[in-house]
Amino acid sequence: MSSSTRGCKPWRNTLRELSYATSDTALAYTRGLSRARRLREFKALGILRVQTVCFDFGGDIGPSGEALTSALPPSTHRLRLLGPGDLAPGLLGLVGAVESGRFGQLRTVEIDDQGDEGDGRESEARRGLGDVAAAFRSARVSFIVHPLSLQE
Repeated sequence: MSSSTRGCKPWRNTLRELSYATSDTALAYTRGLSRARRLREFKALGILRVQTVCFDFGGDIGPSGEALTSALPPSTHRLRLLGPGDLAPGLLGLVGAVESGRFGQLRTVEIDDQGDEGDGRESEARRGLGDVAAAFRSARVSFIVHPLSLQE
């Protein structure tokens, strides 16, 4: 993500939409965590599509509840997170930031379905999303979970 944000830096005041994906998720994770915070420099960025691995949902460099709020610019109005992860703490942190006015323009958050454990049991990551969906509804933010079949 670092080279992408660095390459876009000349447009940090005007860039409105950014999509970022990589096939090397291990590299994206190890190098992307702190660098995702550079997104805050993009003052006009409204639409962002990015892999979950680029954010610190695991709490490796800060509280997992700040995974998104520490990285996203306040101008974000549509966020699409691609891929799996324990997203609930970071998403709930984002809801709190919306309610406090820090992300007042946010209207839509989209994620991929977090799947099951492979044996038909619901994954822990998926179980926490009910509270997340209710919290976003309460904050008047559309929360969309895309089925796994649409990700391919």
